[in-house]
Amino acid sequence: IDTELAKLKKENYTLSAQWHNEKIAVEDLHELRKKVDNLRWKAEVAEREGNLEEVAQIIYGELPEAEKSLKSLERKYARKSKDKKGTLIKEYVDSEDIAQVVSLWTGIPMNRMLESEMKKLGRIE
Repeated sequence: IDTELAKLKKENYTLSAQWHNEKIAVEDLHELRKKVDNLRWKAEVAEREGNLEEVAQIIYGELPEAEKSLKSLERKYARKSKDKKGTLIKEYVDSEDIAQVVSLWTGIPMNRMLESEMKKLGRIE
């Protein structure tokens, strides 16, 4: 029993560390996306106000740097997501997530909901 408990504690620690690292990565992605959006918004406002110097500074200086950092971080996150067999945090909700929730609500098996319409129509006959 003690060895099983120690094994479960070790697994818990490992999963907690993985979750924490993934959470930080997703939060960093969101922060960089916000920064890029804010820079674009500032450039638009400055252009409307006629402050072309600020527009040029943002468009040719700050914005490309932020976009480069964002793309780099997105590639790094995508690589990590593909390397690991199972990530604990998804950045976006996909059709499988929705099907899983609907399956829990309705009792319809998830694999039946994800079938293509052609397969469903073929099975009707």
